[in-house]
Amino acid sequence: MATTTSESGVGSRVPHVKPNIGAVGTQAYTDPRLGQLAIQLLDLGYPAPRVLAELEASDPHLEWRQLGIIDRWGHTAVRIGGRNTAWAGHRTGDAWIVMGNALVGEGVVQAMASARQPCSCTKTKAMPSCICASMTHPEPTQELWRLFNKMYPLKPYYKERPDNPAIGRVSDWGKARGIAL
Repeated sequence: MATTTSESGVGSRVPHVKPNIGAVGTQAYTDPRLGQLAIQLLDLGYPAPRVLAELEASDPHLEWRQLGIIDRWGHTAVRIGGRNTAWAGHRTGDAWIVMGNALVGEGVVQAMASARQPCSCTKTKAMPSCICASMTHPEPTQELWRLFNKMYPLKPYYKERPDNPAIGRVSDWGKARGIAL
C-alpha cells in the first residue's frame, strides 16, 4: 500500500495491512479505528463487501471518509463519503484499488489506475526494499527529525479528528493556532 498526501504522519491512520488476510485504506477524514476493525473482520473471514457493510453500520461520520478494502481472495469494496472535498473517486481491478480525494479531477485516479503495474521486485529483491529504494533522501536522519518536529504539534488535531470530522483541514487548524505547516 502506498499513500501520497498533503498531510504528514499518515502511516498511523491510512494503511492497515495483515499478510494473507487483507488490506484496508482509510482516507479523507480518517478514523484509524475503522482500519483496525476492518482487519479484525477480515481475519475472521469476512469478505470485503461484508466488512464494508459493518463499517458503514458502525461509523456515524462515514460521509466524511473514504474506505478501500481488499480481502484475502482479492475481492474489493470501496466507499466514498459524500462529504469528501473536491473530486473524490476510485478505480478497482483484480486485487487492487486506486482511490483519491481532494483531487483536481477524475483524470488523476484514471492515470494512477492506468500506470499501475506489478512490482518488478525479484525473489532476491523483496517488496520492502523496492519501496525503501524509492524513498531516498540525502540526509535521512535530519529529514526524519524535520518531519517529527512538524508533525508533533498536530497531535491534538489528529486525536480529535476521528470523532469530529467537522474539525476542518489540518492546515486551517494549524494556522488558527500559529502552527506553520
